[in-house]
Amino acid sequence: MTLKEVSERTKIDLKDLYKKLEIPNTIPSDTKFKELKNYVHGFSDEKAKELLKEK
Repeated sequence: MTLKEVSERTKIDLKDLYKKLEIPNTIPSDTKFKELKNYVHGFSDEKAKELLKEK
């Protein structure tokens, strides 16, 4: 699933998704979620799930 797809499924604006996940907006929206660890040091699926749960 790409960042864009995550944005659509969670109904979180793409710009807000980047902020919530604490990732740079230079990462393309067609990047697969599981590949983010290759772009962002210390990124993990577990951390992302927790960040997305926060309001």
